[in-house]
Amino acid sequence: MDKVTGTKYDRNLSIVEIGKLVRKEIKAQYPDIKASVTTDHFTGGKSLDVVIKSVPFGILNPMRVEVLRQNRVRGEEGAYPIRTDKAEQLLKALDDLVNQWNFDGSDTQSDYFNVNFYQHVSFAWDMDKAEREHFDSLLNAGYVNLK
Repeated sequence: MDKVTGTKYDRNLSIVEIGKLVRKEIKAQYPDIKASVTTDHFTGGKSLDVVIKSVPFGILNPMRVEVLRQNRVRGEEGAYPIRTDKAEQLLKALDDLVNQWNFDGSDTQSDYFNVNFYQHVSFAWDMDKAEREHFDSLLNAGYVNLK
């Protein structure tokens, strides 16, 4: 596999410095969201995690929540994505943003991994829980169609 290098990659930056730069960039580009940026060192590498704490829009697809709540036929939930399009776009944009400071020279076919750091971008679990509970309360109150 060819080595892929982000546009802002600098081998002299520590993972803590990269974390600070990512946090600053997120605040500048996305002032209406709250996100936590954490870094870690471990044997064999380092990681940078972005956890989105709040956004001004819904993140769960209401139809998927309704299907799961009604425990309908298995496999039907696959017809509906878990996240809204807007939520998926934000995850992808933040992943791309973090990737600017990374490089990947891995060859997974030969089990060779060579990255600047491992990265993960996600929504906080309590956001999912709160939104799911909100949908449940709407359904319990008689609002059957969540579209």
